[in-house]
Amino acid sequence: MSQRRGASSVVSAVVSADSAFWTASWMPHERAETASWLLRADRGVTNRANSAVPQEPATTAIEELEAFYAERSLPAVAQIPKHPRFSELDGELAARGYTLHTPTLVQLLRLRPEHSGVSGAAVTAEPSAEWTARYLATDGRGDERADAVQLEIVTRTPARYLMSADSDVAVARLSVHGDIAVLSCMSVAGAHRGRGHGGMLLRAAVGEAAALGCRHVALQVAADNVAALRLYGAAGFATVDRYHYRVGPATGE
Repeated sequence: MSQRRGASSVVSAVVSADSAFWTASWMPHERAETASWLLRADRGVTNRANSAVPQEPATTAIEELEAFYAERSLPAVAQIPKHPRFSELDGELAARGYTLHTPTLVQLLRLRPEHSGVSGAAVTAEPSAEWTARYLATDGRGDERADAVQLEIVTRTPARYLMSADSDVAVARLSVHGDIAVLSCMSVAGAHRGRGHGGMLLRAAVGEAAALGCRHVALQVAADNVAALRLYGAAGFATVDRYHYRVGPATGE
């Protein structure tokens, strides 16, 4: 019951896997919009910045998707919302050899008065060297060039960067879009997991969102990330939508 308390039915209807603010919060270098797709690319770093979101469920538009990524020597990747209107498109991609990757949940928390006034994190308008080092150590690509691209994506949109007040063991990022704060880059150093650092930082992030005048906090989390789901569920986040990626076969297959 506590999970359902976090989201209102009205907001759930407009916060979905294909809401425009997700791209605004994780801005790729290239974006192209057609009648059928929102096409995104940024040198192949992170699925969200290098995948296409369908705007219409037409299966005839798959060639358009493939041409866009082929021109950039990238695999064709579609981010498919778990909506009935896209089931035929999803099935056609599967039939063409596109494999299913990373089922993801969209979760939402409605802010309440008790969320205000919670602190406990160092908050900056730019990522500090310590924030960057912790984030990349936990969620980086392990490659200097790719890490640099990932940081470009993270910093392309104005955001707040949070770090545990007494150490650098946990970091997070908030970007504001209207009355919704998008939480991302939530990372805890491996040796310090299970000690409450993630929960403390999450409470601070929610408090920061309330202080910024937001009414909701939204996030995306992999469906198999049990520890994160437990953390977010305990904080009152509720699942309001789902999506997965379809990754095209390598060229020549």
